[in-house]
Amino acid sequence: MFTVAPAANNGTYGAHFWVAARPAEGQFQTLRPGIEAFQMNGNAGQFVVVVPDRDLVVVRLGEMHTTGWPELNDRLGAVIEAFPRVAAR
Repeated sequence: MFTVAPAANNGTYGAHFWVAARPAEGQFQTLRPGIEAFQMNGNAGQFVVVVPDRDLVVVRLGEMHTTGWPELNDRLGAVIEAFPRVAAR
């Protein structure tokens, strides 16, 4: 799931999840660079993000009324970075 799919038009999408990879020019950045995670994005700002190296799952079921995806993802990055990385098992 962490591997970007080989299609030319989906810079950060792989195995039915968005991954933390560098998008191609003009494509959407889903998470802050350096966050190793994968996520499912839904309508109106709903998402599920799995962050294995922090032993963390973040779920948002609310709607966006005044915020866009870039701002929402920036805030999500801040939440993820508030949790420490866990030791490898």
